[in-house]
Amino acid sequence: MHRLKYLMVALALVLIVGGLTRAQSYAAQTNETVSGTNNESVYKAGQTVTITGTVNGDIFCIAQTVTIQATVNGDIICAGQSVTVNGIVHGNVRLAGQSVSISAHVDKAATVTAQTVSTTSTSSIGSDYTIAATTATLDGGVARDIHAVANNLTLASNVGRNVTATVHTLLLKSQSSINGSLTYTSPHKLQQNSGAVVRGPITYHQAAGATPTPSSTAFSWGGVAFRAGVGLSLLISSLILVALFPRMFRRANAIARQHSWPWPELVTGIVAMIAVPIILIVLALLAVTMPLAVLGFFLWSAALLLAAPLAAYYIGRLLFRSGQRSPVLVMLVGGVVLWVLILVPWLNWIVTALAAWFGTGLLLRSLRRLYTRPDYEGS
Repeated sequence: MHRLKYLMVALALVLIVGGLTRAQSYAAQTNETVSGTNNESVYKAGQTVTITGTVNGDIFCIAQTVTIQATVNGDIICAGQSVTVNGIVHGNVRLAGQSVSISAHVDKAATVTAQTVSTTSTSSIGSDYTIAATTATLDGGVARDIHAVANNLTLASNVGRNVTATVHTLLLKSQSSINGSLTYTSPHKLQQNSGAVVRGPITYHQAAGATPTPSSTAFSWGGVAFRAGVGLSLLISSLILVALFPRMFRRANAIARQHSWPWPELVTGIVAMIAVPIILIVLALLAVTMPLAVLGFFLWSAALLLAAPLAAYYIGRLLFRSGQRSPVLVMLVGGVVLWVLILVPWLNWIVTALAAWFGTGLLLRSLRRLYTRPDYEGS
C-alpha cells in the first residue's frame, strides 16, 4: 500500500510539473535519419524522421515531419504533422497526420486519417484504400475499393472495383475510371468531367439535414483528434511510469512471455471485465458494503488506467525480440504502435478492447503472483 501511495503521488506530480515539457523537449531536439539496408524493423520518433534505402521489416514512426523514400519489405505505421511516403511498400500502409501524401507503390491496403490527403499519379494501392479527411485528392491506381469520408473529394484514380463515399462535394476528373459501382452520400450531386468513366451503377443518397462531414460519421475528425489526445496522454503517462518503476513492468512482462500466446491474460481480463462491475453493483446496493464498493471502484479504475501501459510495454518487448533495451525505449515504441492503431477507423475499438483485456488480465495475474497468504498460526 505504501508503494501504491508513492506511485500515485509521484505520477501526479510528474504529470503536472514536467510530463508534457519532457515529451515536447525530446521531440523538438531529435532528428532521426535511417539509410542503407536495414535487416530489421525500424522504430523512430523525433521532430523529423527521414528513412531511405531498404528496410527488411516494418516501419513504426512518429514525428512532426515524416519522409519515407525507401523499399519497405513490411508495413508502415506512422503519424506526424506532415507525412510523405515514396518508393515501394510490400505491405500495408497506416498513416495519420495533418497532411499525408502517398506517391509509393503499395502492394497491400492503405488507411489514412488526415486533414489533407493526396495520392499522386505515380502511386498505386494493391488492395483497398480507406480515407478519412477534410480534403482528399486521389490519383494513381487502386486495385480494389475506395472507402472515403471527406468534406471535399476529388478522384482522378483508376479504381479496380467500387467507390463508397460520404462527402460534401465529389468531383470525378477526366482521367478517373471506376470499374465497379459508385455509391455516395452528399447534399450535392457529383461533378463528372468529360472522359470520367463509371462502369457500374451510380447510387446517390441525398444527405438530410446538416452537411455530411467526417464529424458526423464513424470517421469523425473530432473523434480522431480526441483519440489522439487521449493516446498522447497515455503515452506520456506510460513513459513516466516505466521510468519510475521499470522492475514492475519487467516482472509483469516476464509472466506474459511464459506463453507463446497471451491467452491466460486475455481470458482473465475478459472475465474480470464482466465480473468486477457486477460485484461492485451488488456491493453498492447494500448500505453495509457501500464503503467496499467505493474502494473497489477506485481500485478498479486504477487497474484500468494501468492496463494500457502494460499492454504497450508488452508490444514493445515483442518488437524487440532480442537484446537488452531500455525500458523507456521499449515503452516508447510499444506506446507509439498502440497509439497509431487506436487512430485507425474500425480497428480502434478492437485494439482498445484487446489492450484493456490483456492489460487488466496481466495486472491481476501479476498481483496474484505477488500475493502471499498470511501466516496466522505463527503470529
